[in-house]
Amino acid sequence: MSFSHSTQIANFALIDAGLMELGGHHVCMVDRICEGMQSKKLDHFEVFAHKALHPSIEQQLIQSGVNVYRSFHTNFYQCFNEAGPLSKSDAYIAQLTEELVAVYSKLALQTNVVAFYPCASWQHLIAIAMAAKLVKKRIKSTECIVHVVCLMFNPGISFDGKSLNRQLQQSYQLALQWLAKHKNVHVVATDEEQQQAFQHVSSQRYALHPSYLENWQAIENSHKTKPQQDNCDKERVLVYIGQAKENKGFCQIPQFLSNNIQHDKQQNLTRNYVVQFTCAGWEDEKVNQAVIEIKAIASQYSCVKVYDQFLNEDQLKQEFLLANSMLFLYNAAEYQHKSSGVLWLASFYKLHVYVEMPSWITREALRLGNRYTQLDNGLLPEQSSLSHSNTPAEQKTQYSQAIYADFWVWLDKLYR
Repeated sequence: MSFSHSTQIANFALIDAGLMELGGHHVCMVDRICEGMQSKKLDHFEVFAHKALHPSIEQQLIQSGVNVYRSFHTNFYQCFNEAGPLSKSDAYIAQLTEELVAVYSKLALQTNVVAFYPCASWQHLIAIAMAAKLVKKRIKSTECIVHVVCLMFNPGISFDGKSLNRQLQQSYQLALQWLAKHKNVHVVATDEEQQQAFQHVSSQRYALHPSYLENWQAIENSHKTKPQQDNCDKERVLVYIGQAKENKGFCQIPQFLSNNIQHDKQQNLTRNYVVQFTCAGWEDEKVNQAVIEIKAIASQYSCVKVYDQFLNEDQLKQEFLLANSMLFLYNAAEYQHKSSGVLWLASFYKLHVYVEMPSWITREALRLGNRYTQLDNGLLPEQSSLSHSNTPAEQKTQYSQAIYADFWVWLDKLYR
């Protein structure tokens, strides 16, 4: 389904109350926008972010010629675990609606605008619908704004179609019904399981949108083969990438490293381990202690490389190109129905995936044509994954083609 517009997109607006700090999926669209601006994909780009937007993100956008607005006070994840009913989130939705009305009033002065929302909970969906209705009453030209909303969060349906949370299903059903009243709102799903889950909720099969984490086509064109590296006979394992979080297994890393380094010595195996993380500043004592222990291990063993800082896209690409495998110590219960952008990166580079227990991580890896191995009592297998090629995008599945499609080409087709 597309909007069948006769004209092209002229203006693109990223609307993301969750865009604040370095790291995470929220910041990824910033890179796509800067690329779009530099290659003149569209005439005009704007970003409407949180009031606490990190200065370096703002600077990157402004230097690329993008207009930046600190529009939201709303805490994006404040009601994330609230399933409903609507009355429990009334105040939150009212505040977000008011902030969105201000954004839409500004956008309504332009023509051929796409307003893009990289993710949204049911509360956000209702706020979008309410704000669109309020502004439409005031300004008749608001239908020049086409809203593209990404469904990333599970609506209370398991991967095999069973009900997980009836109240959450009802909340999303209500929100999607409200959105459906607006012809200029287009809803898209982030992955196949969300696509199926939302079909159970709304009886509609929403189209997939490409992952906006990377410029996949550019990587394919520039990295047909792996770069040369020292000690190329050693398996290089990406142990952790991203913000330090307990539910992603960050606190298990010291024990994992200690056990596997000793096991490697006993079995005469050679491996290098890479740990990259950022801290938001509100981590608990467990995470802070893990940081101390990880750094202590890295100072003792040369096979462990630690980056305790944000890596830009080029630096991150290099690490994925140099690696052979990726470890996911994620909490399997929590990630049973929760997606991970890091898995999309790992599978794009064809890194062999190591996990403790099956979850969305393993199911998505298989859908993308990748492979995985479960750890044996926390230990990596003795047979390394060096033989597993990670040349980007080889052996594409139909599903992986959709996930790794060019974002701007996809958006243009959707708009037309």
